Amino acid sequence: MTDPPQRLQASEFAVAAAIAVMPFGVYLSTMYPGLNGVGDAAKFAFVGKILGTPHAPGYPLYILLSHLCSYVPWGTLAYRMNALSALMGAVTVAIAYLLMRRLGVSRMSAIAAALALGFGDAFWSRSQ
Repeated sequence: MTDPPQRLQASEFAVAAAIAVMPFGVYLSTMYPGLNGVGDAAKFAFVGKILGTPHAPGYPLYILLSHLCSYVPWGTLAYRMNALSALMGAVTVAIAYLLMRRLGVSRMSAIAAALALGFGDAFWSRSQ
Protein backbone atom coordinates (compact mmCIF):
# COMPACT_ATOMS: atom_id res chain seq x y z
CA MET A 1 0.00 0.00 0.00
CA THR A 2 1.37 3.40 -0.93
CA ASP A 3 1.26 6.52 1.17
CA PRO A 4 -1.28 9.17 0.18
CA PRO A 5 0.21 12.14 -1.71
CA GLN A 6 1.49 14.95 0.47
CA ARG A 7 0.09 18.45 0.30
CA LEU A 8 2.05 20.80 -1.91
CA GLN A 9 4.26 23.35 -0.21
CA ALA A 10 4.10 27.05 -1.00
CA SER A 11 7.41 26.81 -2.83
CA GLU A 12 5.79 24.50 -5.38
CA PHE A 13 3.29 27.21 -6.28
CA ALA A 14 6.16 29.68 -6.71
CA VAL A 15 7.92 27.24 -9.04
CA ALA A 16 4.68 26.72 -10.97
CA ALA A 17 4.28 30.48 -11.41
CA ALA A 18 7.88 30.81 -12.58
CA ILE A 19 7.38 27.99 -15.06
CA ALA A 20 4.20 29.61 -16.40
CA VAL A 21 5.94 32.95 -17.01
CA MET A 22 8.31 31.46 -19.59
CA PRO A 23 5.73 30.13 -22.06
CA PHE A 24 3.46 33.13 -21.44
CA GLY A 25 6.20 35.49 -22.58
CA VAL A 26 6.88 33.38 -25.65
CA TYR A 27 3.17 33.07 -26.46
CA LEU A 28 2.73 36.85 -26.24
CA SER A 29 5.73 37.52 -28.45
CA THR A 30 4.59 35.04 -31.11
CA MET A 31 0.82 35.49 -31.08
CA TYR A 32 -1.19 37.05 -33.86
CA PRO A 33 -1.86 40.76 -33.30
CA GLY A 34 -5.36 40.46 -34.77
CA LEU A 35 -7.65 37.99 -36.46
CA ASN A 36 -5.87 34.95 -37.80
CA GLY A 37 -8.13 33.32 -40.30
CA VAL A 38 -11.75 32.38 -40.61
CA GLY A 39 -13.99 29.98 -38.79
CA ASP A 40 -13.58 29.33 -35.09
CA ALA A 41 -10.59 31.66 -34.67
CA ALA A 42 -12.54 34.67 -35.88
CA LYS A 43 -15.71 33.58 -34.13
CA PHE A 44 -14.05 33.17 -30.72
CA ALA A 45 -12.40 36.58 -31.09
CA PHE A 46 -15.71 38.39 -30.71
CA VAL A 47 -18.31 35.99 -29.29
CA GLY A 48 -17.26 36.66 -25.69
CA LYS A 49 -17.88 40.40 -26.08
CA ILE A 50 -21.53 39.79 -26.91
CA LEU A 51 -21.92 36.75 -24.60
CA GLY A 52 -22.90 34.67 -27.58
CA THR A 53 -22.79 30.92 -28.14
CA PRO A 54 -20.24 29.93 -30.80
CA HIS A 55 -21.60 26.38 -31.21
CA ALA A 56 -22.33 23.39 -29.03
CA PRO A 57 -21.30 22.87 -26.25
CA GLY A 58 -21.06 26.64 -25.91
CA TYR A 59 -17.82 26.87 -23.86
CA PRO A 60 -19.45 28.83 -21.01
CA LEU A 61 -16.32 29.38 -18.90
CA TYR A 62 -14.28 30.59 -21.86
CA ILE A 63 -17.10 32.89 -22.99
CA LEU A 64 -17.42 34.44 -19.52
CA LEU A 65 -13.66 34.92 -19.18
CA SER A 66 -13.39 36.41 -22.66
CA HIS A 67 -16.29 38.73 -21.87
CA LEU A 68 -14.42 40.05 -18.83
CA CYS A 69 -11.23 40.29 -20.88
CA SER A 70 -13.05 42.29 -23.56
CA TYR A 71 -13.30 45.24 -21.16
CA VAL A 72 -9.54 45.48 -20.60
CA PRO A 73 -8.39 48.66 -22.41
CA TRP A 74 -5.38 47.07 -24.13
CA GLY A 75 -5.02 46.62 -27.88
CA THR A 76 -7.79 45.49 -30.16
CA LEU A 77 -10.49 43.02 -29.18
CA ALA A 78 -8.82 40.29 -31.22
CA TYR A 79 -5.47 41.01 -29.53
CA ARG A 80 -7.07 40.76 -26.07
CA MET A 81 -8.70 37.43 -26.94
CA ASN A 82 -5.41 36.07 -28.25
CA ALA A 83 -3.71 37.28 -25.04
CA LEU A 84 -6.39 35.47 -23.03
CA SER A 85 -5.57 32.26 -24.88
CA ALA A 86 -1.88 32.81 -24.12
CA LEU A 87 -2.68 33.34 -20.44
CA MET A 88 -4.85 30.23 -20.25
CA GLY A 89 -2.11 28.20 -21.93
CA ALA A 90 0.43 29.41 -19.38
CA VAL A 91 -1.94 28.61 -16.50
CA THR A 92 -2.37 25.12 -17.94
CA VAL A 93 1.41 24.64 -17.91
CA ALA A 94 1.48 25.64 -14.21
CA ILE A 95 -1.39 23.29 -13.37
CA ALA A 96 0.32 20.44 -15.23
CA TYR A 97 3.43 20.99 -13.10
CA LEU A 98 1.41 21.04 -9.87
CA LEU A 99 -0.48 17.90 -10.82
CA MET A 100 2.72 16.04 -11.56
CA ARG A 101 4.26 17.14 -8.26
CA ARG A 102 1.12 16.03 -6.42
CA LEU A 103 1.45 12.62 -8.09
CA GLY A 104 5.00 12.31 -6.78
CA VAL A 105 7.01 13.13 -9.90
CA SER A 106 10.41 14.66 -9.13
CA ARG A 107 10.69 18.44 -9.42
CA MET A 108 13.04 18.44 -12.41
CA SER A 109 10.98 15.85 -14.28
CA ALA A 110 7.77 17.81 -13.61
CA ILE A 111 9.40 21.04 -14.81
CA ALA A 112 10.67 19.34 -17.97
CA ALA A 113 7.31 17.72 -18.71
CA ALA A 114 5.33 20.93 -18.08
CA LEU A 115 7.63 22.94 -20.34
CA ALA A 116 7.53 20.20 -22.98
CA LEU A 117 3.74 20.50 -22.89
CA GLY A 118 3.88 24.29 -23.11
CA PHE A 119 6.37 24.43 -25.95
CA GLY A 120 4.99 21.48 -27.90
CA ASP A 121 3.78 22.43 -31.36
CA ALA A 122 0.15 21.36 -30.92
CA PHE A 123 -0.28 23.15 -27.58
CA TRP A 124 1.70 26.26 -28.54
CA SER A 125 -0.27 26.82 -31.73
CA ARG A 126 -3.52 26.97 -29.76
CA SER A 127 -2.15 29.18 -27.01
CA GLN A 128 -1.31 32.21 -29.09
